Amino acid sequence: DFFISHWASDEVAPFIGGKIIHINFRKCHSFMVNETNKVISSITEELSCPEHEEADTKIVYHACKINYEANIIIRTIDTDVAAIMLGHMHRLNDESQVWMLTGTGNNLSKIIEDNIEQQDLYNVIQSFICYLYNVENINDVDAARLQFFIDSYTVSDVKEAFNRKKLRNFDASSLPPCKSELLQQFLRANYICCIWNNAHLKNPTTYEPVNNGWILENDEYHFKWFEGDQLPNYVSESLKTVSEAGEEDDVDNDEFREWSSSDDENENVNINDDNEEDF
Repeated sequence: DFFISHWASDEVAPFIGGKIIHINFRKCHSFMVNETNKVISSITEELSCPEHEEADTKIVYHACKINYEANIIIRTIDTDVAAIMLGHMHRLNDESQVWMLTGTGNNLSKIIEDNIEQQDLYNVIQSFICYLYNVENINDVDAARLQFFIDSYTVSDVKEAFNRKKLRNFDASSLPPCKSELLQQFLRANYICCIWNNAHLKNPTTYEPVNNGWILENDEYHFKWFEGDQLPNYVSESLKTVSEAGEEDDVDNDEFREWSSSDDENENVNINDDNEEDF
């Protein structure tokens, strides 16, 4: 609000000159200088886009509203703007030029709703993730995770007891995401792409973040990381058993340390039977 009020003051008239300045906040505020060198402020409803949450899409919305030949200069360090603008080049006047990027592109005007189409695209992404992790001949991220584990933890016999020492140096962050987690990332990316592809509209989406990779808690959106159990039940029980066994070992060690904590007390202790005599 301070920024808008400042531009409405006459002291910025020399900076405005013969141009029209638009500042898009909740509404699009326009500023120009009249014949008496006074700054005139007004609200341009056509360029107002309060449904856009980020400046990225607001910039593209403004560019798409220029229906005459123009040299459009976009100054930003945000690469998202370049990607969004590229998908909307075909909406500009044929004679206009954008001094940020060149080219034309097609866009998807709606979020993927068809379950079959969504599953097909999701399978392609799974294959791509497996390719990135250099897992050959596997197109399922869960199978890829298993293959990583098998390569790191090999056994000669399926009945061999689980040896945690073999996994001591295993970095779990090197695993690809599991299928349940990847699906939520896929839904979030799809939702954002829907907004980007409709950046030329006043209301870029009618969809809600809920069920598209986010959950609503206490009027705040948070990532939905995955659906279902974090671990299979048999894995959780196995870890619980190992943890309890480790705690018992710690108790035994503590008792031993308590017995031998004082050299003065222990130096005269006879470890033989109490009835035996010392010679």
